[in-house]
Amino acid sequence: MRDLVASSLRKDGCVVRELSSGVELLLEIETLVMDLPSLIPVDLIVSDVCMPGFSGLELLEDVRGAELHTPFILMTAFGSDEVREAARALGAGYLEKPFRLAALRTTVAARIREGRGGDS
Repeated sequence: MRDLVASSLRKDGCVVRELSSGVELLLEIETLVMDLPSLIPVDLIVSDVCMPGFSGLELLEDVRGAELHTPFILMTAFGSDEVREAARALGAGYLEKPFRLAALRTTVAARIREGRGGDS
């Protein structure tokens, strides 16, 4: 699924950094918090809910806890009202698998636009 999402976003012109676990993302978040001048800004994080190390919801909570307002999309094959509501309460988009790539593209574009402050 990660390969499909990354490939689709690359075809749309996005620069994609793939990470294989929640632990790797937490290390990336630490780098973001340090605000290194050479860091390429992150416009969006797309995470599965179920993955090794940490759940996507736990990662979203950590991102928000670090006061990073980076747009975030959670995707899952095991959707629940509780996870959906928690994601929305933390300002994240939410996609249930299987989803159409068009839905992914629309959600990604909307989240990036929101992260940049609107329709500018």
